[in-house]
Amino acid sequence: MDKGNYTIQAFRPVVSLGVLLGGTLLFAGSIWLLPYGLHNSKVFLVAWGLIWLALGCFLIRKLAVKPVFMLLNADSLSIQASGSPSKQQIKLDQVASYLYEDFSNNQRFRLRLQSGEKVVLRHNDVLCPDDDIQALAREFERLVGQQNFGAEVGAGWPIRREKTFFEKPAATVVLVVFSVAVAFILWSIIHDGRPVRGGLFTAIGGYVAYLAAWWAAAGRRNQQSE
Repeated sequence: MDKGNYTIQAFRPVVSLGVLLGGTLLFAGSIWLLPYGLHNSKVFLVAWGLIWLALGCFLIRKLAVKPVFMLLNADSLSIQASGSPSKQQIKLDQVASYLYEDFSNNQRFRLRLQSGEKVVLRHNDVLCPDDDIQALAREFERLVGQQNFGAEVGAGWPIRREKTFFEKPAATVVLVVFSVAVAFILWSIIHDGRPVRGGLFTAIGGYVAYLAAWWAAAGRRNQQSE
């Protein structure tokens, strides 16, 4: 990555959802076309499902991930999607606010312009190759800090950093509800002597990931409360 140049492997959720829904329908239809007798073979159905899952992941990576090339300097940001002849040029004084979120292998960088238009870039660590979205967000925040300092003395336009979900009071409310639910489930399993199933580990894993993200945002929350 050259200084000021960033490549974002942009994830497109709508395309991914289309591939997922289409693949699910085709998979369900393919089962009915299987030779008689294979429908009752659990081993074959699992193998068949894994083949379709691998095919779905391959298609999502090919169709739902698109490289986007960006150039950021002191007063502007240019955006050009791979294969597109056009380039979007955004002056930083046109930006009203920005948001950067990073949770559960998903990153989102969003600009809200003075006109109300939104520019959104998403990245998924599982489905997308490595890219520069974190570096872009850090450099943009650094430039915004300089510009906002100038705005305080009458130059430029102040750019507001939007709160992430985990910096908002709602995130703490969800955490409390989540904690009570997990504690109740664990208590009921121990009290009733029920066996521990795989779904419980999935729920606990999601809880730990949520708690880690909430804890990571503690510094921002404390700054805003002072």
